[in-house]
Amino acid sequence: FKYYCVDWVVFVLVLIHLLLLGNQKRSAFPVGMVASCCALVFGIMSGSVATVAMNVVFFFLHIRAYRKWK
Repeated sequence: FKYYCVDWVVFVLVLIHLLLLGNQKRSAFPVGMVASCCALVFGIMSGSVATVAMNVVFFFLHIRAYRKWK
């Protein structure tokens, strides 16, 4: 519980994101955006610049994918 379970929230959200994406649901992308925000918080708490940078990029990729989804 070092990171107040933020890491576990990310784990669950990413699983839901992948499940929705595998079922071709557009709602996967907002879930992915929330997961990216939580992972960003986790990166800040853990002091990982790479995790923070990666999740900022993922957040914007989710926005792009949501807009382009058909």
